[in-house]
Amino acid sequence: DGRFLYVSNRGHDSVAVFAVAQDSGRLSFFGCEPTGGKRPRFFALDPAGEFLYAANQEDDNIVAFGVDKLSGMLTRTVHEVRVGSPSAISFVT
Repeated sequence: DGRFLYVSNRGHDSVAVFAVAQDSGRLSFFGCEPTGGKRPRFFALDPAGEFLYAANQEDDNIVAFGVDKLSGMLTRTVHEVRVGSPSAISFVT
């Protein structure tokens, strides 16, 4: 919805969360959430914006995070899929 920006940080194995000021576009750093694996190659928000999925290339997993609609912060869920060296995620609707 344009209120938050998510950035993959491979060296830190996390996703950084920024708030986007609606009037100026200025970014405010909110924090980082570990991706649950090494080298997050790719991540994607589901079409409804309720979940973020992080594809950790070196740990062969995709980990799901809930997205707080008010704060933009991520919370790791219990959902994890083992898959060899994931490099992309797509949704079919």
